[in-house]
Amino acid sequence: MIDSFVKGFTLFLLLISAVAAQEQWNWVERESGTTRNLHAAAWGDSAGLFVAVGDSGTIITSPDGVEWTARSSGTDAALASVVWGKDKYVTIAKAGYPVITSFDGINWTVQTAAYTGISRLPCEFPTGGSVASRNYYTETATISSLIYANNMYVAVGKGDPYYSADGINWETTTSPQRCYYGSSKIAYGGGIFVASDMDVYTVTSYDGKNWEIGYFQFNRRGTINCGPPHIIDPWGSYTSINSITYGNGIFLTLGAMEALARSDNGKDWEILKKACPAIADTLRTEYHSAFYDGNRFVLAANNGIYTTENGSNFELISKKSWPLRNDVSMAYNGNIYITVNGTEIGTLAKGVSVINPKQNPKSYFNFNVRQKGKTLSFTLPFQHTNPRINIHNIAGKRQNIKPVFHSDGTVSISTSHLAKGIYVLSVNGEKQNWQKQTIVK
Repeated sequence: MIDSFVKGFTLFLLLISAVAAQEQWNWVERESGTTRNLHAAAWGDSAGLFVAVGDSGTIITSPDGVEWTARSSGTDAALASVVWGKDKYVTIAKAGYPVITSFDGINWTVQTAAYTGISRLPCEFPTGGSVASRNYYTETATISSLIYANNMYVAVGKGDPYYSADGINWETTTSPQRCYYGSSKIAYGGGIFVASDMDVYTVTSYDGKNWEIGYFQFNRRGTINCGPPHIIDPWGSYTSINSITYGNGIFLTLGAMEALARSDNGKDWEILKKACPAIADTLRTEYHSAFYDGNRFVLAANNGIYTTENGSNFELISKKSWPLRNDVSMAYNGNIYITVNGTEIGTLAKGVSVINPKQNPKSYFNFNVRQKGKTLSFTLPFQHTNPRINIHNIAGKRQNIKPVFHSDGTVSISTSHLAKGIYVLSVNGEKQNWQKQTIVK
């Protein structure tokens, strides 16, 4: 009796461990296929593609974040940001134009009409020193962030914001911060646009056209006690905004040097954590970007990937990290995240672990899984009389399938009963195990 109990309890623990393993978050580096720096990414719902944009007019796309394909953009300009809205992708260059659009992520059109609506007037920016003795330099306005919300595209950066109802015809409006640092990041929620500048002021707008300044700032003026021994008193020692996003009824603002703040209306802010440059780089957490997936915020940082529901309690879900002051962009398709940083692209998902081809190339199912209608087909990667073939969804749950083996070494699987989404196909022999992430359309 005792022996049976021990065996049963051991089996129970093994099952619990297996479930826990399936629920882990996994970040995997992917091959982007480009040597150009990438600046932003977006998911297009009806197009079914991730799109990442970057320097020299670079545009690459992927249905699952794993396999990427280069697309022709029609420009050599550095592309700053990309969004999906009104059933099309819109990307805009750092210089403010060109604006390029696509309905499918594959074929892109340079919108010449945008040229007439975008102003690139030079602005004066402070170089430092005391308020009374500041020097200024002139710089052409640039774009750094683009959003689609409230039936409108809005682009912000150094200089005036731009707005458009269709992503093709643009107009310029005036921001209270246009000739200071401008606005580098933007979010929308609760009926209001909130943009933040490098000096951590915010500007807000209900319609994307008329803006007012909010005067929220992380900047320190006078002595700030970050906790012993970190007490500092520099003029102009400030943090910059790395990201601002909205979800769960709050705006969450991520600053450099550990700074965090939140607001329920975009105007009144609660500083959760003050920035403190006196803390050594190796000891502090610097959040680069955040994305709200409908349930939680997911944050990319210099020492890992975190989740939080309200900005107060953080859970480390991955040890993947990025250096300080890096620009990390994130996108989400309902099942899987992608992260974009320089030439690096990675996928982050909760569920089964997908093999990284860089780490274990012999165990990677390195060929295309073909999809025709409601049928997946592929060629067996090895000779075996009775391979085990399974399909798991992104949460790690095995799906009920009936593989059909053909005399030419191919296998076909009906997916008529599977929901659209990302799955992991596994082929197991006596000594060889292969996995491939695929998407069912």
